[in-house]
Amino acid sequence: MNDSIDPRSARRLLRTLRVVTNTALAEYDLGRGRAAARSSASFMALAAKGAGDFRFPEAGILSGDGLVAADVERDAAGEPVRLVLQAQGSAGLEAYAGAAIVVMLGLIEAGGRFDRDGRLVLDLAGLGLDETDLSAFTIGPADAADGDEGDDRS
Repeated sequence: MNDSIDPRSARRLLRTLRVVTNTALAEYDLGRGRAAARSSASFMALAAKGAGDFRFPEAGILSGDGLVAADVERDAAGEPVRLVLQAQGSAGLEAYAGAAIVVMLGLIEAGGRFDRDGRLVLDLAGLGLDETDLSAFTIGPADAADGDEGDDRS
């Protein structure tokens, strides 16, 4: 056994450890890490307030990060019955396609899962919401609510 340390071998070992560590961190970020670190997205419709009561904009609302668009489907009487969330672009699809989320509409939480095309339809019937409650809401990963880390896209 050799008791001396060769400086070249030590540098090579440290370089190898740095490369292996950075590779492992990058693989984690690409998989489970991105899902665990995904924050909530906020929706606000400040300009849709007029002289009367709030009415959800016909063009819909884009999330603050631009990855999800929200629209409302109405019944024959014009009342909102479904909230439709659609992921936007390749970044939106990467972040949301197949992901389970929780929608926070004021004090009410409703969960759902985006389909493979990045679309989620949330039924508003029975939630006791009026249209003003749709002026500002957030979506976040469902696994953050129950403490489960990781990506539920299986």
